[in-house]
Amino acid sequence: MNKQQYNFRFLKGVFLAVLASTLMLGACKKAILQLPNPNAPTPQGSLVTEGGIDAFAQGIFYKWIAFEVGDGNLNFFDIAWYMESNMGDEDFTPYSNYGSRYPMNIASITLPAPYNTVVKNPSGFATQLDILRSFNTRAGGDGNSIQYEWDCFYFVNSQANALLLALDNPALKLTGNADTKKKLLQAWAYYWKGYSYSKIGSMYLAGVIDDSPDSAAKGLTSSLYVPHDQMIAAANKNLDQAAAIFGSITENGDYDATFKLIIPTFNANLSIITPAKPVITWSTARWLL
Repeated sequence: MNKQQYNFRFLKGVFLAVLASTLMLGACKKAILQLPNPNAPTPQGSLVTEGGIDAFAQGIFYKWIAFEVGDGNLNFFDIAWYMESNMGDEDFTPYSNYGSRYPMNIASITLPAPYNTVVKNPSGFATQLDILRSFNTRAGGDGNSIQYEWDCFYFVNSQANALLLALDNPALKLTGNADTKKKLLQAWAYYWKGYSYSKIGSMYLAGVIDDSPDSAAKGLTSSLYVPHDQMIAAANKNLDQAAAIFGSITENGDYDATFKLIIPTFNANLSIITPAKPVITWSTARWLL
């Protein structure tokens, strides 16, 4: 091998080494650029941070909003509430949007003494039970008035389940008085679970007790129904759990800060409820609804 051939092979080797290093560096840079989409957070990434867990706790309120085909996003919580008001004669609606007037479409009204008159539904056949049964199908679409409360509170319950699971994750990092913050968030989750079960148990003959953040994997979307009195028992169990945890908390600056973060600003989040201030009023505890 002459000197010229040696120099050529040497330079070729150096070039290939530099090229390989460049390609590896490019590959590393490309991997670095694969950033997570902030608009599509994952539980693994967001629920181990304090900001993520607080936002997720506040997200229970967002579970009231759901998409209805043909109508877009609706406040299912509000729709369920005013239907119950119709049933209790607190208000009245002549409209059938979302099936609103069907729950109040009674079969008859009995006037009190001295009249003692029974006034029948003028339609003659379309009683409340008949209409609700006829619309209680997927084909009923937005006219199925039963779907709104059912969907809303199982969405809320699912969010609370996921929050409780995340709070037990050892990877979760909370600053300051971590124990106080964690207890408040746990009480918050158990409260909403109890509230959700109480609504289902009060309005339906049967319901599903779902304490798993992945209900589909557990088969809880099929036929595991229990009578409404068992739903109420489950509601009381969760509300008692929330009360016990809440009562064990001592208010401090970290408690106040976390409370403000899990209540939306439009819902009087500066009116802080504490174990030392358990008196509930509409102006100070609208988050309890």
